[in-house]
Amino acid sequence: MNDFPAYTLVDTETRRIASHFVEQAFQISVALPNEAAVSKQHLFNKTSSEKALVFAHHFPPFPNLGYISKRGIGWEWQPVQAAISA
Repeated sequence: MNDFPAYTLVDTETRRIASHFVEQAFQISVALPNEAAVSKQHLFNKTSSEKALVFAHHFPPFPNLGYISKRGIGWEWQPVQAAISA
């Protein structure tokens, strides 16, 4: 068994991450915009500080795996490159 952190983010962010503006509400978070922003900040800070592998449905490219890194006042999505063999 592997002892490294890994997370799945579902409907956390629907645009490409360079999320300096987590306060912007979208879809479900429209009803609770402040809580949504706090949740996203917490998740992005946690996954970036743990250097955790993240599976994020809306973050391209396939296979939607990568790392979230703190960058300035926001975060940056760093996708893992898929190895495809023929």
